[in-house]
Amino acid sequence: MVSDRETSAPEPYHRGDLMDIVSRARYPDGRLFSETDRAANAHLPYANGYIYAGRICASMLYSLLKNESIMQRVRQEIDTAYAQGTPNIQRLHGMTTLRNCVKETLRLHTIAPAVPRYAARDFDFEGYTIPQGSYVFVAVVVPHFDKRYFTNPREFEPDRFAQPRSEGTRPYAYAPFGLGLHVCPSAGLIESAVLSTICGLLRVTDFELDPPDYKLRSEVDPVPGPERRFRLKVHRRKPPTASVSAAVQDEYETALPGLNLSPQELKRFSDGVVRKSYSAGAVIIRQGEDANEFFVVVDGGVEVERQDPSGQRNQLAVIGPGGFFGEIGLLHGIPRTATVRAAAGGVTVLEIGRELFTHMVSEHDLINNEIALIAQQRMTANQFAQAIPNLTREAMAAVSSHLERRRFGPGEIVIRQGDAADRFYIVVAGQAEVLNHHPGGDDIVLGHLGAGEYFGEIGILHNRPRTATVRATGPADFEVLALSREHFLALQEQGDQSGQVIADQAMRRLVMASGQS
Repeated sequence: MVSDRETSAPEPYHRGDLMDIVSRARYPDGRLFSETDRAANAHLPYANGYIYAGRICASMLYSLLKNESIMQRVRQEIDTAYAQGTPNIQRLHGMTTLRNCVKETLRLHTIAPAVPRYAARDFDFEGYTIPQGSYVFVAVVVPHFDKRYFTNPREFEPDRFAQPRSEGTRPYAYAPFGLGLHVCPSAGLIESAVLSTICGLLRVTDFELDPPDYKLRSEVDPVPGPERRFRLKVHRRKPPTASVSAAVQDEYETALPGLNLSPQELKRFSDGVVRKSYSAGAVIIRQGEDANEFFVVVDGGVEVERQDPSGQRNQLAVIGPGGFFGEIGLLHGIPRTATVRAAAGGVTVLEIGRELFTHMVSEHDLINNEIALIAQQRMTANQFAQAIPNLTREAMAAVSSHLERRRFGPGEIVIRQGDAADRFYIVVAGQAEVLNHHPGGDDIVLGHLGAGEYFGEIGILHNRPRTATVRATGPADFEVLALSREHFLALQEQGDQSGQVIADQAMRRLVMASGQS
């Protein structure tokens, strides 16, 4: 890969990646890296990533076993996710409690206490002069244990990363993977590996400390992690019941405004909708088979093809997010009239069973595209409600129909510092960086945004231009829910508790941005 990058012409609009960095890397004396060092550095992000992931998982299990109430919340979140089908990576990153536990583990049980750097210029620090070119270690995690940034810094409190506390959002307070332009490139990989591992383990396994009063000790081998004497007893977990929790029922009711579904109908809906993902080329429905489900495309796309009597396949359509298929066989009581396959890149769909489809058509006089719209509204409302705490059902119903989905490719600007503030955004999927442009010409990275977080509220609430730039970082598209200024302010004017939470967060971010200027 390194060799191919070095010998190939750059593609138009190519965004630099690891291979570009490796192919241009130089030693302190200016020589290019040797072939061996280029290959080694190309392996580092995922090699180091998996070294870190095991240590993080072990430390996180220890912390959860020492905090039973948090363990119960995490298990409930995992079981709720599995009740809607095996979670994909997007849904994993949307599990707020689980993800905040990962963040808290990274804060409390650091795996990279210091990062190596070369001094770009002479500077003074605590009475010492550091000459240009010096090899230094920067202890970026010192604020993790500073009471000025984190209350009870020695305690495992994942809610410190949730609103309204949001202690980890202050500049330089939380930096488990480094700071600025040199954040460890394996950061996203590590988090995803830990999320999927812990999710899978706690779904099927119970643990207990051995001995029960064990206190975790760390050792460095070659990076910090639990000592080798750390032991857990492992038991098979009793599978959770298939019934839907009250929280899930409330989620469905919030997502279906205007239908006035009874508790029995809510239960029927929860039993009839499953979120599924298919890899590229996988057959979702096959021509000639019985029709039992209706599908709404959530992410990715599908290709529809029909085979004529001679065996020739003809592509009929390509369906993207928001589209639907499978209704013909259900409405007319006939076998599938076409085959539908997942397009390149795969697809995620909402699968609605025959019983629910028939019920909604007959009892609520809904045609198929209305059902598709409701299913999409369900997903959108859930994502909005996850990002904004304490959102009432009335407030959700007031804004759900005004939410607009938008996608940005890697490198695209979502909002630009200085522009008018016309929309509020919630991150659905992907990653972005928050930049502050200084008069001297430098762009300072203030932070990063991921699924479940929001931005754009400062300019609207304070009637001022954008205070920072948000740019999609990839590698996947950055997907957001956008709410216009008008409807965002209407949400605030309702006096909803969630509105106050947003306002408080806006004030904290405004103070942080001012401190960077």
